[in-house]
Amino acid sequence: FGENKIPLWLTEGLAQQMESVDPDYYDRVVAGSINEGKKGYVPLATVLGLDRYPEAGAEKYLFYRQSASFTRFLLQNMPRERFFKLLDDAKRGFTTSAGLAEIFAAPADRVAELLEKKWPEGVTARFGATVKSVEDAEKSR
Repeated sequence: FGENKIPLWLTEGLAQQMESVDPDYYDRVVAGSINEGKKGYVPLATVLGLDRYPEAGAEKYLFYRQSASFTRFLLQNMPRERFFKLLDDAKRGFTTSAGLAEIFAAPADRVAELLEKKWPEGVTARFGATVKSVEDAEKSR
């Protein structure tokens, strides 16, 4: 990426995708954290904007899992060419919001808010009824 740093969420999201873990695990953790309420969920805008790791252990843990789940969401919901364009935009110094705004045809200042609805809705539609907490997700790992 040269002088520009790859966004931290994307670094961790891609790294977590490469682990030999059931890919649904990350989505189950997100569903569990959403069901636990505010204490167990880091807002997407925060995840996308972090340039260093959260200091609290639980927040760091959720940052990794949410980054993996969101990265998977992007990979499943956009053509690969668009995902590679997002990478290329980051390499050229575009912010995550600017890159996602172009891909999803949304204003940069609202794209995280719009994706904040779409991504968790898909996760909770799949796992929200069976995974009530992060602890439930961990049991299925």
